[in-house]
Amino acid sequence: MKVFYFIKYFENGFNAYFEKINNCIATFTFDLEDSIHDFNDQNRSRLLKEKYREILKNVLNQNLNIHHYHSIAIRINNPLIKEFSKDIKLLKEINGIHWDTIIIPKVENINQIKITLLELKKNQVKFQNIAIFIETKNGMSALKEIIFNNIPELKYVIFGHADYNLDNRIFPFIHQSESQYWSWVEKMFIDLVDSNIIFINSPCLFLDDNDLFNFNLKKLSDIFKVRFGQMTLTLRQTSMCNNFKERDFGSLKYPYIKSVDKVEFALELIKEDSMKKSDKSFSINGYNNFICPQEVVMARLFLGY
Repeated sequence: MKVFYFIKYFENGFNAYFEKINNCIATFTFDLEDSIHDFNDQNRSRLLKEKYREILKNVLNQNLNIHHYHSIAIRINNPLIKEFSKDIKLLKEINGIHWDTIIIPKVENINQIKITLLELKKNQVKFQNIAIFIETKNGMSALKEIIFNNIPELKYVIFGHADYNLDNRIFPFIHQSESQYWSWVEKMFIDLVDSNIIFINSPCLFLDDNDLFNFNLKKLSDIFKVRFGQMTLTLRQTSMCNNFKERDFGSLKYPYIKSVDKVEFALELIKEDSMKKSDKSFSINGYNNFICPQEVVMARLFLGY
């Protein structure tokens, strides 16, 4: 199972953090896109990205063992926005790195991949593979054509369910606990089944729900057999992927049909988001659930804020 582990990077204490995670089997993945983004203030978003590009450059230049002894990936911004060229400039400035995978978000057509490949090669960025996030209606519709073009560098297709929910104006969001989620995944399986491209599943946001995460891995195994992977957010999730063995999860409570008071849920999301202490876009609530900013956006839209 291919595991892309979204890891944190910060100015102080990175070495101690990395010591705790460096023995797991995963491609350590850095993010320059949605986790460093203010969904309500584009100017602040620009400044945040500038700040974290500099932090990432320092982390990688000062910790050479990360890329000498580990597989690493990076999610950059989509080539249709201004931040993309700044990301490419950063990759050019970080010397001596051979990336396992460059991840392109919100891909909706073949040209976005071609533009990215052209800029990477023009700027002599060393990499092995390309991964694309499918996370919009247009991206889902274009997936079959993208695969048909048979781009040699394209090895992974990643489902981004948070943005996909947002693009479809769904509230509350549909997650891995619900049957509709797996209908989306099965649609992607149909497009991918005759290719050599590996499907990578969207992150599971309920960080302490081991039953859900195991159910999630079992569903992937049922659908894709062996050619699949998982995005992870924590060391525990990553370790569960490393140790996963298919067994009967039929006794678990998933999938289920969610029933919530939408107004109450929306208000709670907005409240939790307002209390976050990090300058990152996401937050983690008292139940250790990952609050994605896309769902907060939908909560505000739902309430008419």
